[in-house]
Amino acid sequence: MRYIFLLGGMLVLLPQLALAQTGSLQGLISGTLGFIDQVAIPVVLGIAFLFVVWNGVRFFIIGSDNDESQENAKRLALYSVATFVVIISFWGIVKIIGSGIGLDTAPCETSQSDYYRVNRSAPCQALIPPSRPPNVPPMNPGQDPIGAIPSSSAPTNVGGTAYLPVQTAATAARTAAAQYLATDFVGQFGANATIVQNALLADIGRANDPSISERARAEAMFRMTELGAIPDTVLANYVQAVNTYATTINRPDRSLDITAVISNVAAVRSLPASVTTQMISTRSLVTQAFTDYNTNSSPQANDDIIVVSEVSALYNRSSSFEDRYAAAESLRSRGAFGTVSNYNRFIQDLNTERAFAGNYDMSPVR
Repeated sequence: MRYIFLLGGMLVLLPQLALAQTGSLQGLISGTLGFIDQVAIPVVLGIAFLFVVWNGVRFFIIGSDNDESQENAKRLALYSVATFVVIISFWGIVKIIGSGIGLDTAPCETSQSDYYRVNRSAPCQALIPPSRPPNVPPMNPGQDPIGAIPSSSAPTNVGGTAYLPVQTAATAARTAAAQYLATDFVGQFGANATIVQNALLADIGRANDPSISERARAEAMFRMTELGAIPDTVLANYVQAVNTYATTINRPDRSLDITAVISNVAAVRSLPASVTTQMISTRSLVTQAFTDYNTNSSPQANDDIIVVSEVSALYNRSSSFEDRYAAAESLRSRGAFGTVSNYNRFIQDLNTERAFAGNYDMSPVR
């Protein structure tokens, strides 16, 4: 009988080989419990049963007329019962431990020792999350766990051909916006153009970015329609393509509500620090230009002297953008900005401030 326990101990130690290959403690735990439950204990029980049968035949049948054999048979019966009780008890302990730590010992049809089942009807799951398969686009950052529609370079088993009209509609928006982004956009926002593009226009001005959600791209398209860069039909086609795709994959949560898109575009966003720095620099130049203007004005031209209230009107954020534009135009017409460059920088900063406030009725530069 001691050979049976020796064999069982050797079988239990076999999962150490798996640990040596995987280096995973989780793999050792799940592999050991599964091996004991599915292999070691059944083998030991089978050997013990054969041992009982052989000795039963040996002492009860062959040696039935021998008193010593009778005594041996009694001891065999006692030891056999005790052995089966111990083995079955150990089996039960293994079950309790496996269930207690959340590792059911049902085997997985996989060669990876780090996999287990949470119950016998559930699929195999990894104790350590597997790495992202190659070519699968990342999840959409932040609030949207379903991620963006995959790019055209993604394998067809990710989205199939159903998402291609979405990419086609997005490409149409980029094509329509290209001329504006290369000319008027830079003129309207000046040194802030790149910041505005990266913060508010998603990937409309650059190559497709799979990490951009459909909603963020639709919001960027709506901003472009407000700026006069693309026609409304381009945005409408994109929204329709996204909603058709959402219906195709039975994911209504991926559809776009144009009302919600417009509402989100109108929300005020904080100005980036780099824009604030640019505005401070511009204000310094403009203030110096106004000082020079006052210094060079003739004494009799008191009406031309720029007073503090006029300067304050340019930077009073409690005033409407229209009033601030009007104040700047009044000072420009009197030559107070000194150079066209100073005036344009102020207007470009004001256009940037207005864009981050969700208003895209931009004033032209000179």
